[in-house]
Amino acid sequence: MSKFKLIIGIISLFVVQSHLFCFELMTNKQVIDSIFDDFFYKISITLTEKKINNVKVIENSNFNYFTNKLINELSNKKISINENSTTILKLDIRDFEILYNETGDELNRTINISAQIYLMDKNGELSLIDETKTTFKDKINPEDINLAENDMFPFTKGKIPKTNRSFFDQVLEPIIVIGATVLTVVLFFSVRTK
Repeated sequence: MSKFKLIIGIISLFVVQSHLFCFELMTNKQVIDSIFDDFFYKISITLTEKKINNVKVIENSNFNYFTNKLINELSNKKISINENSTTILKLDIRDFEILYNETGDELNRTINISAQIYLMDKNGELSLIDETKTTFKDKINPEDINLAENDMFPFTKGKIPKTNRSFFDQVLEPIIVIGATVLTVVLFFSVRTK
C-alpha cells in the first residue's frame, strides 16, 4: 500500500510541476481582440438598453478590422446595420501601440489602446457612448516576438528595441573571425606547398 501511495505521489507531483511551467503565449492579436471584444460587447448592451436597433457604422481611422468586429457584435445582439440609418455610430481609435522594452533576458510587452464610440445625430453632433483606455503589460522572451506578432495583421507589429551590442560583439568577434579565416588560408597554402 505504501508503494502505491509513493507512486501516486510521484505521478501527481510530476503532473502539477509540468502544469506550473507550461504556459501559452498570448499573441498580440489575441490580447487586442480580447480588449475590443469586451468593449464592443458593452457598446451593444448600451445600445440595446437605449432601444437602438438600427445603425450605420463609420470609423475615423484605418482599422477596418475593428469596424467589422463591431458590426459582428451588433449583429449578434440583433441590431441591424443599415447604410441609410439616421442613427450613426462612429468608432474612433485614438491610441494604438505595441511597445517592447528590454529588461535583462526578457522583454516587457505593453499594448496601449484608447478608443471611443460616438453617437452622431442628424446635425453631425457627437455624443460619447463609451470609451476604453486599456494598457496590457506582460513579459515575453525576445525569441517569442515572431510568435506574438502576425504578419497578416500589421496592427499586431510592435516597436522592437535595438539591441545594444557589447564590445565583444562589435570588435573582438570580427577580429577573431577574420584572424581564424586568415590562419586557415595561410595553413592551407603552407601545408599544400610542402
